Amino acid sequence: MKIKKWLATVLGCTLAVSTAACAGVFAACGNDDNDDEKNPSPGGETTPAYQFLGMMDDDDLSSYGMQCALWLQLDSDGTASIDKYSYLSYDASPAAENKNYQADFMVGTWEKTERDGVEGVSIEVGVKQEDGSMKGVTTAMAYNRGGKYSCELTIPIVVDMFDRGVEFEGTEGALYEDADEFITENALTFTPPANETTLTSDNGGTVYVQNEGKLLIYNGYNMIAEGTYENDGEGNMSVTVGATKIDVTVDADADTVSFTYEYALYGDYTMTFEFSGKYSEIPVAEAGEPEVQENVYTGTYNGQTWTLTIKDATSCTMSTQMGEFNVPFNGTYVKDEQGVVTVTCNPDNETMQGIWAGVKNVKWQLNEADHTMTAIAE
Repeated sequence: MKIKKWLATVLGCTLAVSTAACAGVFAACGNDDNDDEKNPSPGGETTPAYQFLGMMDDDDLSSYGMQCALWLQLDSDGTASIDKYSYLSYDASPAAENKNYQADFMVGTWEKTERDGVEGVSIEVGVKQEDGSMKGVTTAMAYNRGGKYSCELTIPIVVDMFDRGVEFEGTEGALYEDADEFITENALTFTPPANETTLTSDNGGTVYVQNEGKLLIYNGYNMIAEGTYENDGEGNMSVTVGATKIDVTVDADADTVSFTYEYALYGDYTMTFEFSGKYSEIPVAEAGEPEVQENVYTGTYNGQTWTLTIKDATSCTMSTQMGEFNVPFNGTYVKDEQGVVTVTCNPDNETMQGIWAGVKNVKWQLNEADHTMTAIAE
């Protein structure tokens, strides 16, 4: 994988996800002695008081393996913690050796509370820094609703930059016996997509060649691109991904086929895959027709690719690739009679405002034929 050394370091750092806090809840009980037992009790043996499970499973995170399971634990000594498991790694090894599991990725405290006569707990958690300070600190509360407990946490993907809201559901006592069970219960088993043959690269890439001139490109277990191919069965073959036609090398005598695919990360930075396989196993096909999403348009401005997703008559999402993350901006739009769209968005933090500033004054001419869009800078 050809990627600039400093970018690899930056992307590695971004995988340190930070989060927001959540509150667990307990069932109301008429016995005061039982209530006292449920209060946090520092010191002595620590037991699970409440545990919750949250899933960060937004679709735009899947291509980068960023989806994860989050295990919120409220212990009897008043401490709170969240463990994280990146299940798209398909790694079900024990916690002690699992590189995709992170214990105490958030830490904090919890305490008993009450609101309008309903008992519950409040929690404060954050990401602990090396100097002992906390970042990404947030609080939440949850109450007993028929023995079920739920709350929403704001999970920063990158501290002070990107975050997501995640729903947590829990119960009194333990959800899992230990971290190994947490991993096992949330691990995935990879099922390859239907294919006639595959091409592979030395750095973990796979091309699944399908019928009817279609192919899928994966990085590990995650699909990163869809494409089409043409093959006349006599050594003439081409591959197209998006609007880019890729040169393919065929050696009919050696029965080999190969091509290079560059996966765009951000700006000029890419990951490069050198794919190769057996030419004789690739079906004869004309180029398949790529599936068009009627409400999605893609265009480039100043070297940055943007995707416009129209939700309804007035609302939309503009998104762009930043390193390993697809960064979305929710907003509104107006389209004139010529198909020129003006998007309005008001990000709520300085980092997002800085990114949006790059296209704030850009209008987009929509092309209905191929669902591309052309930037019109004011």
